[in-house]
Amino acid sequence: MAPPKGGKTKFCCRVAHTAKVQYGTDVAFWPIEGGKRKILAELRAIHFDYFYNELQGNNYTGLSGQDILDNNFPSEEYRQLEAVSRADLFTNPNYGRLKIIDEPLEFNTYINHLKAVVNRYGVRLIIVDYLQLITDKTSRKSKSEIIGQAYQETLKFCNKYHVAFISPSQFKQEFIKDLNSGKDVDTRVGGGESSEIIRTPDVNIAFYGTPMDIENNRLTLLSVPSRVAKPFEPRQVFIDLGFSFFADGVWDQEG
Repeated sequence: MAPPKGGKTKFCCRVAHTAKVQYGTDVAFWPIEGGKRKILAELRAIHFDYFYNELQGNNYTGLSGQDILDNNFPSEEYRQLEAVSRADLFTNPNYGRLKIIDEPLEFNTYINHLKAVVNRYGVRLIIVDYLQLITDKTSRKSKSEIIGQAYQETLKFCNKYHVAFISPSQFKQEFIKDLNSGKDVDTRVGGGESSEIIRTPDVNIAFYGTPMDIENNRLTLLSVPSRVAKPFEPRQVFIDLGFSFFADGVWDQEG
């Protein structure tokens, strides 16, 4: 979870790329918020840097997903280089397969789509970006109730099929600040429409840090109200994030 514009989608793309390319894992990605073209562009941008700089030791300036989406390359050389890395990303037999679920995210068909990508394509990681956008036009339940039920159905699905599942969701910036300052917080409002996702797990924890905290390798471990976890006092922790671009959701391999 992260506040709006906190790098959630980029983080999901980074995880998908790592699973597919470095571990040969078959991945399904359901890009509800950004759409298929945006996600593929983000993956191509990540792979450009991985293919040329990390693997080959070059020092090319990175491309952004938006650059690729807009067909805005700095030179013809970069365009040709990206065409090679793109072909490698999608055709290298040593990598896992990527299945884009290009369907509306509706409650009545949601789990069936997840079952289909597992049974038909054998995927081991599913990313839904993101679950709180699910709809149910046939139900009289509130949006929060629909999200909560979908999240619980997801947990059952993951347990039965033994797949990894990632779905980012939002919390309000004020929620985490109040939590850090020791105020009583209400999880029903802290995440907006994501509140049911906060309240459903047995245990929640959070890391909090200002930009200055992160520069000094310090974060605060916070206790988030949850079903079975006993609350604890905030604890200062030392975390060396290395070369981590925190705002973009990009983690180094050691982090």
